[in-house]
Amino acid sequence: MKQFYYLLSFLILASCSSLKQAEKSMNSGDYVKAYDLLIDEYQKGLSAKKKEKFLPIFQNAYMKMVASQESKIEHLKSAKNPAYTGDIYNTLVGLHHRQEQLRPFLPVYHKGKEMLFKTKNYLPAINQAKNDYVEYLYQVSLKKLDSNNKQEIRSAHGDLRKIQSLSPGFRDVENLLDEAHYLGTDFVLIQIENRSNQLLPQRLEDDLTQISTYGLNNFWTEYHQKKQNDYQYDYLIRMDIEHIMVSPERMNSRQHEFEREIVDGWEYLYENGRKVLDSLGKPIKVDKVILVSARVEEVIQEKDALVQGKVDLINLSNNQIIDTQKLNSEFGFKNHFAKFFGDRRALDDHMQKLTYNQFIPFPSHEQMVFDSGEEIKAQLKRLLKRRFK
Repeated sequence: MKQFYYLLSFLILASCSSLKQAEKSMNSGDYVKAYDLLIDEYQKGLSAKKKEKFLPIFQNAYMKMVASQESKIEHLKSAKNPAYTGDIYNTLVGLHHRQEQLRPFLPVYHKGKEMLFKTKNYLPAINQAKNDYVEYLYQVSLKKLDSNNKQEIRSAHGDLRKIQSLSPGFRDVENLLDEAHYLGTDFVLIQIENRSNQLLPQRLEDDLTQISTYGLNNFWTEYHQKKQNDYQYDYLIRMDIEHIMVSPERMNSRQHEFEREIVDGWEYLYENGRKVLDSLGKPIKVDKVILVSARVEEVIQEKDALVQGKVDLINLSNNQIIDTQKLNSEFGFKNHFAKFFGDRRALDDHMQKLTYNQFIPFPSHEQMVFDSGEEIKAQLKRLLKRRFK
């Protein structure tokens, strides 16, 4: 029961708050906001007592909302500026929508009398405004497409999509959308060259100087690894592999000696050649402690690779370098193991674990370079994703 009263109190307070907000909006001249607040409250349902105060304010908000929006439309029309066709259309759509919100509640009665809520058929005006807006967007799009500015062309693509949503199949919009997408796209050529003076097997050379463009392309950016004659490229991404270094294989070993006393079972306690008995007459048992030892050869295998490069971003419209980044990748192979001779029980925990590891064949020179090169290419891809969002 308490929860019901809490909920009721909350709804009453919320209703009062909406009414106060609506009155505040009315006083500031924002009749659209006032009406939106009140119709939302009205749709939730009001008690008869609440309607007494609510309905006159609601009627006033509706009438002033309609008057203000119709006045806005007339003012926009009087300017005779095609750029206002979108505002006219959207304002008419808003009026129609708000009127349709109210329609299910008509007629509205207050103190036994029907309240006046004038309604109009805005649909013919909306259709005309939509046609004007679509025509305006079409003409603006054509002008933008004639420009050499990609941002303008991309804006034209947005306008054409609006036309498509408002009037599907309008003229040649489908073809213009394809044209806008092509003209607005940045085409980027990627070139990777090995300038390290390091002779590599051809397969490795090919792997190192290729980059998958999967995941790089976005709606307004398309990457090519190989130059195609049908495209005019906007940017060149030129990456040079400058240094490739692979260290010799290294095996460092150390010798360790371990000795430890451990419990190895039990034995009877003797004294003067006779078993010692406890208070119950039973022989006393004691731990049998022995000394164990082991010799350990600890081995560390290591091999390192380093690949360094530089990437230049070149604007092909003026052949200017607009950005330069250094790329660096270090790849290390390390294996740690141990061989023991003697009694394993003499070893500490750390050395025990190492004895379970084994010698691993060193990765080849080519594999080390390949792994480092993959990281370099991953760095390049991250750079491109940040640059061409």
